[in-house]
Amino acid sequence: MLRVMSYNTQQTAMETTVACSRNQSGGVDDDCLPAPPSGRNLKTKLPLRRSDAGSQQQRLRAKAMNIATISEDEPLDTATPPIDPQSSSTKRRNGVRRSRSTGDSKNGSSEGRPKKRAEQQRSQSEGRKGIHWNHRVEKKRHHRLQDLTKEEKEAVWYTESDSRIILAMAKVTVKMMMRGEKCDDVDYCSRGLEGKTPIGSKERQKNKLKVRKALLEEQQLQRDEGIHDPEQLAQVSMKHSKHVCAQARNVALRDEEAIREYLESGVVSRRDCSPVQPRRVKR
Repeated sequence: MLRVMSYNTQQTAMETTVACSRNQSGGVDDDCLPAPPSGRNLKTKLPLRRSDAGSQQQRLRAKAMNIATISEDEPLDTATPPIDPQSSSTKRRNGVRRSRSTGDSKNGSSEGRPKKRAEQQRSQSEGRKGIHWNHRVEKKRHHRLQDLTKEEKEAVWYTESDSRIILAMAKVTVKMMMRGEKCDDVDYCSRGLEGKTPIGSKERQKNKLKVRKALLEEQQLQRDEGIHDPEQLAQVSMKHSKHVCAQARNVALRDEEAIREYLESGVVSRRDCSPVQPRRVKR
């Protein structure tokens, strides 16, 4: 038994029951169906026949609009088409199920992900510079300010008078450097004041502008390309400041040699150059 909706343009839809005999292919004989009115376009939800001789574009348009054109020369096939296991919808559904099942199976092995991620980060950080924090923290006791006397405070921190004396001596040292006089002795030291002279100040400003310009250009390139690479920025900075780092290293090596010669001369002992340990305050 098969139920078919028979439509009339002037009256409401009426449900009729038609007894049809099926052929060998599992379809329905065309003689069993009521003849639809010719020359009319009726809305129906019955699927089109696969053996339709119309173009694919018309069938897609009819399927999208859910409208089927009925005529006497084109009978309807009311048999439900079998589901193709290789169809795109079936593959899509199967793919969703497979993805869900694989996702559930991956959840069980998600415990090993943090370890693998930590190992990858550790291997990547081995070849470049970085900062790490020591988990074993050492505690050291310091004296409270209220436990120190006035003399002890002045011996530990610089006072305003000390700052004025240091500034005045620095000005004198810079003037001696500009005149080309020797100022590296016990009373005067030019180390750290190279950038205070006119020539040193211009050279320092030139180096800073060079590195800054290169970094800004690299940042603009990364923004235009839509990427974010801090490692590349660090490489650019190191490239344009390489000669300055080499100069600073050479100066440090010369200072090390001068200090070694000064200690070996016997003017001062190594014990006097050791770091000052804070004196314990009696409570």
